[in-house]
Amino acid sequence: DSLIVTNDLMDQLEVLVINDGSKDKSSEIGHEYEANYPQTFKVIDKSNGNYGSCVNVGLQQASGKYIKVLDADDSFDNKAFFSLLTILKEVDVDLVITDFVCVNEQGNVTQSEEFALPVGQIMKYEELSRYSSFLSLPMHAVTYKTDNLRDIGYKQTEGISYTDQEWMFAPFTTVKTAVYHKFPVYRYLLGREGQTMDPKVLARNISHTKQGIASMIKFYNTFEFEDVYSEYLSQRLLNRIRYIYYTYLTKGNDMDQNELICFDDELKNANKELYDKAEHFYVGKIFKYKFVKKWRKSLYKTPPFSVSIKLLLSRWF
Repeated sequence: DSLIVTNDLMDQLEVLVINDGSKDKSSEIGHEYEANYPQTFKVIDKSNGNYGSCVNVGLQQASGKYIKVLDADDSFDNKAFFSLLTILKEVDVDLVITDFVCVNEQGNVTQSEEFALPVGQIMKYEELSRYSSFLSLPMHAVTYKTDNLRDIGYKQTEGISYTDQEWMFAPFTTVKTAVYHKFPVYRYLLGREGQTMDPKVLARNISHTKQGIASMIKFYNTFEFEDVYSEYLSQRLLNRIRYIYYTYLTKGNDMDQNELICFDDELKNANKELYDKAEHFYVGKIFKYKFVKKWRKSLYKTPPFSVSIKLLLSRWF
């Protein structure tokens, strides 16, 4: 329902409902909307391939000038979505940035995310990159020009979760111009038990995150992008790499530490520069403790180190 707008905009809007082999009533509901709004809704029923495969199919089928992903758990603020569509009719940039909010299962807003960027001003990438907030943009905030992704043959890793990180990686190398509008289009649901962002699910599926990092490093190593994007790409990668070390080392015996040793070795072989930079990861902003460097020097003696990390966290955070 959050995608239903005025008739003139419905005629210009295309909603691709990618049914990823679901066994509930998702397909039935999607086809109801397709029957009621045939000019807008199109259901694509496919076998299960996880998040990336849905994005890949959607990108293949999309006919609009711009493309935005809406996850199954989430929704749009209807009024803000109307404003976004109105803007997209008139603007010609590679990237449109908008705010988003986090909501609970009752639909109540628990957090609002805004960005310290000039409002309504078309910026070149070089100007955008001067703002620190652009380094942490999530997929909820962005709308891309569709042809940009096709021009680089963009394809997300299939069969795993958390490939939204890839959505914020390779496509950014196509961004020459961008504009930011200060209204919250995306409503991001957090707190549902069993969703991919559930801490228990995150830890259980950490192999998915590592596979996504490997795909991103492969792009970083082999794709010929302009040097102006190097800092952005390396920082996005380092943030993901830090998450892997931090998760394994703070959870101690709850995680198989041999997996982290293998990850460390694979990172060294994949990109020595990123491997070396990992030694400068701090526990936090207050206490400058280089935990990866300490772990490597201790010859991967994890249990006592994980305890020290927990103590530091309890003291400073």
